[in-house]
Amino acid sequence: MGREREVLEGILRAEQQEERDVLRRCDWESPDDVAALRSSDRLKQRLRAIERVAPQRRCPSCGDIVLKSRSWVLKNDGTSAVCRSCFFRLRSREGREVSIESHLISSHTMRYTIEPHVLVLARHAANMSQAEMARRAGWSRSYHRKLESGARLSLSGENVQTILAVLREAGVTLLDDGI
Repeated sequence: MGREREVLEGILRAEQQEERDVLRRCDWESPDDVAALRSSDRLKQRLRAIERVAPQRRCPSCGDIVLKSRSWVLKNDGTSAVCRSCFFRLRSREGREVSIESHLISSHTMRYTIEPHVLVLARHAANMSQAEMARRAGWSRSYHRKLESGARLSLSGENVQTILAVLREAGVTLLDDGI
């Protein structure tokens, strides 16, 4: 814990020195210099907000230490922050839960959710590119990219069966095919 604090204090000292250098070099008649100063002020406000919500620079979601100030995503009101990795992971799942009951009632079609990182690992185990996997499955590369990026989390049973068949055909041993 002591070493982490030393690193954080060193970063803070470096950022303060950079701020003093900017003020000393600023030509107040130059629009570029004034814009740089304003940018520096915004960065200073951002650093204060990060220090307030995460004083140890530890992401509250994943627990990782995030030193770079630009690697944080702050809530607009400045009350909370998470690292960029957690922000994009949480955002990709936000509002995308599939209610199987509503799909059964409205269309009589069962929908399945897919974990994108598992699909990526399976494709790598099959030693296939996204384009090759998409070709074998019979859909476009962009659709497959959406599956792997998490932009498309809901699949029909037919598409799940297609993915499993392509992986089996490629020689990937599947632990649980049960659908």
